[in-house]
Amino acid sequence: MKRIIAAALVTTAAFAGAASAMGAATSGQELTILKYAPDANVSALSGSEVVHIINEINANKDLSKSEQNAQVQSLVRAFSAN
Repeated sequence: MKRIIAAALVTTAAFAGAASAMGAATSGQELTILKYAPDANVSALSGSEVVHIINEINANKDLSKSEQNAQVQSLVRAFSAN
């Protein structure tokens, strides 16, 4: 019985952590996005949109600076339009 309760508590804590991680952008995430899209209103983006943009930045390190800027700006515009 104790194992079941312990497992339930661990699962609940994991879900709570994941939900809070999807909240507002951290200052580091905001600065990273603003580096590529200086006019972006990062506070208007959802947590999942911020994570998506950060993942795209990290996945496309081989692009030129101008290509990265264009990509991030495009994503910000697309997410802001919704």
